[in-house]
Amino acid sequence: MGTRRGLLAGVFALVLVPVVAVGCGECSKSPPIDVMWSGKVVLSADSPAAARVIKVDIPPSARLMEAKLDFSWIEEGGNRLGPPWVSIVDVAGGTSTAVLDWSASGYAQLAHECGYGCTRSYALVFRWASPVAGQTRAIDVDAKLNISHAGGADECAGVVGTIDATLSEDLSQRFDGKPRMVSARAVGDLRVPLATETAGGLVAYLHASKELTAPQAVYPTVARVFAGFAPDYSGRSGVIVGSTPQLGDWGDPAQTEWEPLCASDADCTLPIEVTGSFDRRTTASTGRWWVEARIELFSATGTLPDGTLTLTQP
Repeated sequence: MGTRRGLLAGVFALVLVPVVAVGCGECSKSPPIDVMWSGKVVLSADSPAAARVIKVDIPPSARLMEAKLDFSWIEEGGNRLGPPWVSIVDVAGGTSTAVLDWSASGYAQLAHECGYGCTRSYALVFRWASPVAGQTRAIDVDAKLNISHAGGADECAGVVGTIDATLSEDLSQRFDGKPRMVSARAVGDLRVPLATETAGGLVAYLHASKELTAPQAVYPTVARVFAGFAPDYSGRSGVIVGSTPQLGDWGDPAQTEWEPLCASDADCTLPIEVTGSFDRRTTASTGRWWVEARIELFSATGTLPDGTLTLTQP
């Protein structure tokens, strides 16, 4: 991301590309089309979180389309104070479903399911976990939508037209400030010998009242579990909640979503497992694991339901 590309934040990108019928042997896939968007977030002690909702709109087409959505972000001056916590969620009605784990590289690619046309919104949520008074963090953000036509020979005939795609920010859902939040945190010593350079296992149970898991009318509400090791080790950290697959990747913290695993009309209890791989020189006596569960409301309006969120150790 050394070279900035795209449009200013809040201004949508529009692409009109002719798609002309050719011989069926040449029609299996059209040349890719890129649509760009660029923006910026600034985090501080008074405003430690920011959310940007990016809308993808690809009108109906006579042929099957393939679409990929790239998100990338880089902090001006480098991550002087440690990487921010980043979540990307798929916005659906008044709820959100996480689609991406935290990325230490500042880059993520989504396989955007589009079919013969689609409209969908994604929220990029940035958090400064431990803000420092008097400091600010400016983060440049880019989004790129890559589209191409695909399909078999029976879809070749008579395809003439354009792909009229837009990628834009929904300014009505922009958020900068302190989210309303309910959270719980647990820590403990590494309990597994590191002879194999790995550690992991059940570390805590998450307990959430049904008031917290009730359907929300205001987006975005993001419910995540973050986990890592202290001190930070060079290696892989991951977190598993309930029976969900491991979503953590290289870096610290790992994170995954917990709210979809809970029924909306009952109290909820979920096991949390933390995994990690470490440098050969690390010993079991030098580190501790930590887990933080949160539910956050990223909106200037609306309220977070009353209720309790706790973590208990087995």
